[in-house]
Amino acid sequence: MKLKRENKEEELDFEGSISELLKSLSLPEGSVVVLKNGDIVTEDEIVRNEDELEIIGVGSKG
Repeated sequence: MKLKRENKEEELDFEGSISELLKSLSLPEGSVVVLKNGDIVTEDEIVRNEDELEIIGVGSKG
């Protein structure tokens, strides 16, 4: 899959849930918003290698 995060794009070989993907990337759920093929998805959404994902960090910089 094509993964974009932190202004970088990379190819990643992964199939499973968004939750599993976030764990594999050491990103806590709730700290990011995930777009799959341009649509916001929840952590239980299944992704496949043909999908395009964008991970956007959210949080307060207080």
